Amino acid sequence: MPTPIDLGQSTRLNCEVAVFSGASGLEAQDLGAKRIELNAPGSYGAGGLTPPVKELTSIASQLHIAVRIMIRPRGAPQVAIPQQGEGQDPDPDQELQDFIYTDDEIELMLKSIIAFKETRVLNPIRGDGFVFGILKRQTKPSTLAKYPDLKYTIDEERCKMLIDAARPFPCVFHRAFDPIAASERWAKGIDILVRCGFDGVLTSGGIGNCGDHLEKLDAICHRAAPGSLQVVAGGGVRRNNVREAVARLSVHGTKSVWVHTASLADKIDKDGRRIEQLNGRELTAIISVINATSPD
Repeated sequence: MPTPIDLGQSTRLNCEVAVFSGASGLEAQDLGAKRIELNAPGSYGAGGLTPPVKELTSIASQLHIAVRIMIRPRGAPQVAIPQQGEGQDPDPDQELQDFIYTDDEIELMLKSIIAFKETRVLNPIRGDGFVFGILKRQTKPSTLAKYPDLKYTIDEERCKMLIDAARPFPCVFHRAFDPIAASERWAKGIDILVRCGFDGVLTSGGIGNCGDHLEKLDAICHRAAPGSLQVVAGGGVRRNNVREAVARLSVHGTKSVWVHTASLADKIDKDGRRIEQLNGRELTAIISVINATSPD
């Protein structure tokens, strides 16, 4: 299958920036980001959560680039470890897992999507949309027998329900895909996302940083292209490692691949939490490297 570079099309990749306030979104726009992923203030440590509607409406009149709204009602559950003498470890099947949601949590996600749509400030033509991911436990005996480490799979039914609620806005499956990308069934996972109706997938290509999984990300791009599924490569993207990723992935073209970064300043508050302040120099350097790098 010919790539955009084979067809003489643009291979310059665009940068999406994860931000944790409306104000940071405007700053990222001014620094050259082409899209922002808007998360709740104070949620970086949790991996990003659904922001208040006001974080969007407060900047809507000044926002000229696409915005993707994170729809995630909670982070990973904090499972208490029993003290010695307290009995057996809790049954993991009785514990809430990250990206596996209750019916009440799914209802919260639906209500959040509707609330953002009702603001009437989102524009699907600009590329505004939503970001979420829902998993479920793998229960098929034949699959578990063949792939014992593949304990989770994509919850197609619930994902389709949220995608339907979000229309006409595009939806991206976020890094809940990473453990699937790390498995032998990653290609099947991409096919499921296409079948669900997702427009993109945000992934590092495995567990950890995307720079460690460039070969897998390249394969994911090839698999995703026929279904027009955009790959957003993220996880640990910094100025000192972005060139290799862009050189490897930009062959797939501007429309098919984006680069995702948070580019936060390396600052910690008095409680030991990361301060959610953009590092302007870092983001400017990342975008500069992206623009200067050609496919290998």
